Amino acid sequence: MPIPVGVLRLVFAGRICPALEKSVSAVVIIPARYGSSRFPAKMLANQTGRPLVQHVVDRARQCRLVREVIVATDDQRIVAALQPYETKTVMTSASH
Repeated sequence: MPIPVGVLRLVFAGRICPALEKSVSAVVIIPARYGSSRFPAKMLANQTGRPLVQHVVDRARQCRLVREVIVATDDQRIVAALQPYETKTVMTSASH
C-alpha cells in the first residue's frame, strides 16, 4: 500500500503521526563499498573509535520507523569491522 504524500511530509518534517508509527516500519539498507577513488576504505575510517559506517548505522537505528538496518558491502573487511557491533551485513558483488 503506497503511503500518501501528506503522510510522508509529516515524517520528513520531524513529526510522526501516531497512527503512521504503529502501521509503518522500514528496513534501511546502507551501501558500503570498500573501494573509493578519492578516499580508499572510507567506510572503515575510524576517528572516534568506531568505523564511519557504524556511525551511519547508529543514526539510522534512531529513527522510530526503522525496524531493521542492514549494511550491503562488497568487501569482507567491512563485514569484519562491523561484527563487534552485531550489525547485520550482506555481501554484494563488487561489480554493482
